[in-house]
Amino acid sequence: MWSAQPINGKSLSNKTLCLTFDDGPGETFGDVPGPKTINLAEYLNDQGISATFFVVGKYVERYPCILPKLIQLGHLVGNHTYSHPDLVQKFNSGEDIFEEVTKTDILIRKYL
Repeated sequence: MWSAQPINGKSLSNKTLCLTFDDGPGETFGDVPGPKTINLAEYLNDQGISATFFVVGKYVERYPCILPKLIQLGHLVGNHTYSHPDLVQKFNSGEDIFEEVTKTDILIRKYL
């Protein structure tokens, strides 16, 4: 699911827990440490749990097949910038922080 509207807790029922995962997507195969976005998304779906995965644009480019799978499994996808910089530092040095968000927004919309 993709939403152009802000999501906040006002519409959630009492005692609702929101799960979010940042800095993905990523995929590590085999029984080794590392990101396993699809494994986590499938497990949560099997348990009847939906979560929000905040993705970094440069990883979306590396793993484009993961985003449609997240949506298929009933999870939300959010924007976590393109390169995951320190936005305050970037802004204070006069750099363009708008591009960090916009570039990833375009990627998310392309793959979903």
